Amino acid sequence: MIKKYLLGIVVVLMGLMIYGLIEGTITGNLVKEEEEKVVIYFPMYADFPNTEQGAVGFDFSFPDASFKVGNKTAEILMFLNSETISGLKIGYNTKEEKIYGGLPLMSSEPVSVINGQKHVLTYTFSRELKKQAIRLDGNLLVEGEFSGEITENAFTGYSVYQKWTMVESPIGMDVWVEEIYKGRNR
Repeated sequence: MIKKYLLGIVVVLMGLMIYGLIEGTITGNLVKEEEEKVVIYFPMYADFPNTEQGAVGFDFSFPDASFKVGNKTAEILMFLNSETISGLKIGYNTKEEKIYGGLPLMSSEPVSVINGQKHVLTYTFSRELKKQAIRLDGNLLVEGEFSGEITENAFTGYSVYQKWTMVESPIGMDVWVEEIYKGRNR
């Protein structure tokens, strides 16, 4: 008698689980929400003085370890989110090990910057020359046309995240800005 009773309970529970799965699938309740993405940003010490031309540089040394917030590793280290030039961002994708930046968005080949060594990252642009470039330690990583137009939906260039955790970096860096585009090899 008890075995039949337990078997009946198991059948009812299985039926409820199957109903819940089917109902959830039909109503969309099983759509998995995207995981929260962690972005570590650096305080805005400087920004471009105009929207026509300029250069910004970042002198930094990041420890040879990952950037963590709680139990999550930061996906993006955001060097600059310009207030002068809407949509212009410069950052490092820690998973891809690529530097992204510019308008339109450009990306470098994989480079390691989280290695405890001193680095200098520079971004230069000129609206008149229609040119932009990203350099790391004086080496040209990527260059392209500067249009000043946003062509990607997200900073990383491949998706739009609904959940971002923005955390200010405890690690500082020296930031400098120049008004004149020199195509410099700093």
